[in-house]
Amino acid sequence: MDGYRMRIGTSLTLLPFCALSLCAWPREDYKRDFQKTAALAAGRTLRVEHSQGNVNVHTQAKGEVNIAAAIRCSADTQAQARTFCDQIRIQ
Repeated sequence: MDGYRMRIGTSLTLLPFCALSLCAWPREDYKRDFQKTAALAAGRTLRVEHSQGNVNVHTQAKGEVNIAAAIRCSADTQAQARTFCDQIRIQ
């Protein structure tokens, strides 16, 4: 009988946490695109420091590098999401 009471207690303890996740408010998204072209002579290297998402690198025969990025942020409001995105710098 103790095993039965323990399972009921565990289920009732987890119930509020499950209810909170179902009632969570949707977050607002904001997206900003970044594009830049810079000269890159033959034999030079390109270094990418990155901590989130995917990075795709394609080679080309030109002496330049084309950088295209989609910066996406989410927050409680779209204004907050935009503020976060505006603080992200690509150099």
